[in-house]
Amino acid sequence: MEGTGSNRFVNPDGIFVDGAGRIYITDWTGNRIVRINDMTGAGWTTLGTWGTGVKQFSRPIGISVGPAGRIYVADWGNNRIVRMNDMTGAGWTTLGTAGTGVNQFGGSQSAGGIFVDGAGQIYVADSVRIVRMHDMTGAGWTTLDTPESATAICLR
Repeated sequence: MEGTGSNRFVNPDGIFVDGAGRIYITDWTGNRIVRINDMTGAGWTTLGTWGTGVKQFSRPIGISVGPAGRIYVADWGNNRIVRMNDMTGAGWTTLGTAGTGVNQFGGSQSAGGIFVDGAGQIYVADSVRIVRMHDMTGAGWTTLDTPESATAICLR
């Protein structure tokens, strides 16, 4: 059922299941992230409203949980990635602006898929390449560019 209340999504998009079996979902049009304990919807917890500030998203699309339990979100409309310690938004940290350089994501609204590996390295797919970095400072920024004809990696 569509909506912004408990057990309702506007447009669920990204999904990640952590080691404890909790399910994290980006609600793209709802501009929020949701965590549930299991497929019954138990433990329904949300974070986010529309905007550019702390605890605000503009079309979050990708989500991952790192080895330390921190939550990483690809905030598509804000051209950034966000890291937080937990679903309260504590430790809110962002990286990114629009563009195709270091610490920039694919031009216009395009930080899409995100994954954090066991070593804590962050991988992001945007509209023109795949990026890997060591941490939220952008250290170790490495790209795998895609041909112009293959730029639909995560465009909406």
